[in-house]
Amino acid sequence: LSLQHAIDAASRLLNSERARHLPQLSLNAVYTDSDQGFDNRQVPSYEGTTVSVQLSLPLFEGGRVRGSVREARAELNIARQRYEQALREIERQTRGAFLDMSASRARIGSTAREVEALEKVVEAQQRGYELGVGTVVDLLIAQRRLFRARSDYAEARYAYIRDTARLKVQAGSLTEDDIRELAGFMGTGG
Repeated sequence: LSLQHAIDAASRLLNSERARHLPQLSLNAVYTDSDQGFDNRQVPSYEGTTVSVQLSLPLFEGGRVRGSVREARAELNIARQRYEQALREIERQTRGAFLDMSASRARIGSTAREVEALEKVVEAQQRGYELGVGTVVDLLIAQRRLFRARSDYAEARYAYIRDTARLKVQAGSLTEDDIRELAGFMGTGG
């Protein structure tokens, strides 16, 4: 928005500089009522009215006006380029945030399935250990893998929340309801 205002200001400056080539017409009116003369001496009261019209036609000013117009045009082009650059950067960041959010969502699903599978593995290892078929080392390895999978799941959920919030910020649509929804997602486990 500020860059759009900079373009508008530069455009107005360019128009202003171009207007220096145009003729200028001035109307002046002066009314005088005084009883003071030269050296503040008292004189009889007098009144006077002067009306004048002045026309200025710039013929040549040593290239000052042309230089000012060129400079204003260059400033306008710079402002437009900065605006385009900012738009491209915002688009790039928004696209990146969307891709990150999509990847985070997919990662949540895969890590949730991994946790479910590893819970069954730990349960099976526990039964095997209780029946004397498996070792305690196998059970501990399975539990460690389950804890790591749960950690990965929590990390994926956090990344999804972060990436969704970043996307909504980039799009300029983050609301209080979105924050409540993301906070609820964080607390419910998915």
